[in-house]
Amino acid sequence: MHNFHKRLAEACAASDLIPDHGKGQQTYLAEQLGVSQEAVRKWLAGETTPRTAMSKRLSKILNVKQSWLMLGTTHGEIDADIKVAKRHEASVYGLMSYLVANNIGATFTGEEHFHDIMFIAQGVVTKICAQTAVEEEKNSFSVTFTDSQIAQGVQIIMVCDFSGSKSVGYDFLQVEPFVWKEHGKKSGNAIKLEFTRSTRGNAYYAGDMRLKPFLGE
Repeated sequence: MHNFHKRLAEACAASDLIPDHGKGQQTYLAEQLGVSQEAVRKWLAGETTPRTAMSKRLSKILNVKQSWLMLGTTHGEIDADIKVAKRHEASVYGLMSYLVANNIGATFTGEEHFHDIMFIAQGVVTKICAQTAVEEEKNSFSVTFTDSQIAQGVQIIMVCDFSGSKSVGYDFLQVEPFVWKEHGKKSGNAIKLEFTRSTRGNAYYAGDMRLKPFLGE
């Protein structure tokens, strides 16, 4: 979603309904969308981007296509972008089910937040950003998070295993800061992590660093 803030500014400037920047623009968008002014400020500054449902509402107010606003896409690119959105949604709901199965009370966060799920365990608040890994080739994967997700939340990767004849298996991995530092590949405001699964068991490695199973299982 590179340059989202530039497309947002462009759409605002082109709209007859949106006040000019510095003349009530931030307040107007916040009121129309029912979010905080701080959330809108972060969008305009390029610090965060709205999640799917909120971006639909925003694009409607601005009278632009959601795919262009969020991704700068042409029609030929839209199918790929839809797949990215679906992978993210799958990881969020898959992780919530996993937490519930482990008797952890969790809640989905609001559209204005950069993270997806929040829970409290032993008095500690944990904010989680979830993504589904892409299998590039057999036992070789990649996943991408934004700078904001890495800086302010716990990153959980959902890895899907379709090898079972009757059901799909899932592994949840937690990416620790030193792994990003050593093996993350930065591109714009996003960082990509490439990792592999061992042929024996379900151990995962980024380089020579083993990725930690979420909840220590």
